[in-house]
Amino acid sequence: MPDFAMKCLVGAFLLASACANATQPWLNMAGDEWLTLSKEEREAYLSGGIDCYGTDVNPKFYPGQSVMDIAPLVTERYQTGAILYGVEVLSVLETFATPQAPLEVEPHGYFDGDFWRTLFIRPQKDAFVRGYLTCRHVYLKSEVTLPLEDYVNALSDYFGTDDNDPDALSFEKMNTKIGDVLVKLLANRKLESD
Repeated sequence: MPDFAMKCLVGAFLLASACANATQPWLNMAGDEWLTLSKEEREAYLSGGIDCYGTDVNPKFYPGQSVMDIAPLVTERYQTGAILYGVEVLSVLETFATPQAPLEVEPHGYFDGDFWRTLFIRPQKDAFVRGYLTCRHVYLKSEVTLPLEDYVNALSDYFGTDDNDPDALSFEKMNTKIGDVLVKLLANRKLESD
């Protein structure tokens, strides 16, 4: 990406990020905070962002690498100064897109109830939801009105997961996509009827 185009992209995202923070202070994550996260939290945040961006924003988006490969590269860009600390992580993620056509996958891919169950620690769940909702808010102008923990708790309740029991899961809902549940929560729709 040409240097000028990258600066324009970063500038636009910083402006959008400032507006996003007016809704919920936990929306967005820049490099200074990114560097404090564990490896698992970084991967979960990128997974949420990729789930939203690749399904809801730009279905042709293809990162070209796995989240496990991208997360250390994002970290390296912040640590070396290639990206300023104030730049939002999801805008850095966009720089990994490839012109290659995406694989044929269903919307939201494997980000479903069974994936939610594999996020073993609460900070991973927080990071996934934060990445997903930041993307929805910034790119689709979704209104995010609840505290982060309300969204995370609602997902865990819906999928029947338990932080103390890694096998707990509602088998009827295990294939339901996390993003579909979050969109219903954003629209203030009840989840019990699903």
